[in-house]
Amino acid sequence: KFTITDGRIARIETDTSAGDAVRLGPALPGLANVQSHAFQGAMAGLAETRGDTGDTFWTWREVMYRFLERLDPDMAQAIAAMGQVEMLEGGFTRVGEFH
Repeated sequence: KFTITDGRIARIETDTSAGDAVRLGPALPGLANVQSHAFQGAMAGLAETRGDTGDTFWTWREVMYRFLERLDPDMAQAIAAMGQVEMLEGGFTRVGEFH
């Protein structure tokens, strides 16, 4: 039996009857994103379609670096914050940023 307080698991009881408990469905712990690449969310749409038939990972990488060269620290912070919010909304409670 779980007791939820302020949206968090406050207590777990194993030797108890269900009593007045309400069955809400499965319970999952917060998930960890251990390699998020959060900044790449801001470049969505820049490299999703294949252009020249010579496109490779390396041409995609150049698009990514050109994108990054245009960011200033405030932009990078805003992008990171948005990525963190999106991950939290998706159930991620821990993040290991790759870059």
